[in-house]
Amino acid sequence: MRMKWKSSVLIVLMLITIPATFIGCSNKGGFKDYKDLINKYMDAISKEDFNLLIKCYNNDEQKNMKVVKKDIIDELEDLNADYKKLIKKTWRKDASSINEPKKLKSKSYSIDVGIKSSTKYLTFYLEKIDDRYFIDAGDDEFFSAD
Repeated sequence: MRMKWKSSVLIVLMLITIPATFIGCSNKGGFKDYKDLINKYMDAISKEDFNLLIKCYNNDEQKNMKVVKKDIIDELEDLNADYKKLIKKTWRKDASSINEPKKLKSKSYSIDVGIKSSTKYLTFYLEKIDDRYFIDAGDDEFFSAD
């Protein structure tokens, strides 16, 4: 009877621990592919979607952004309007060529995105932590490095 109890406890612990391990490993945040990150970031701006936007940042920056959510939502609206005015109304649809990231510092990169039928382009700044890309909060539109 005593052995059955120990083996039952062991099985229950395995059933809890193994899925938790996989969940933890698959929930690193960020993006393995910088193109996926840039596309999500531009989608967030064009849709003025705060919840989509914060997924582009590391966990620490997400916490900071939640504190100033209203201000960031206002900035999203302004930035989307600026892009429509300065580039073209269909800027998101026409953002086509995502270039290779250029390394700036040990973990920082810049990346240019071309706009179809335009000589204009957008520049975004990324950081790479481990094998994941995030928007670099020190150089983006929603935080200032001051």
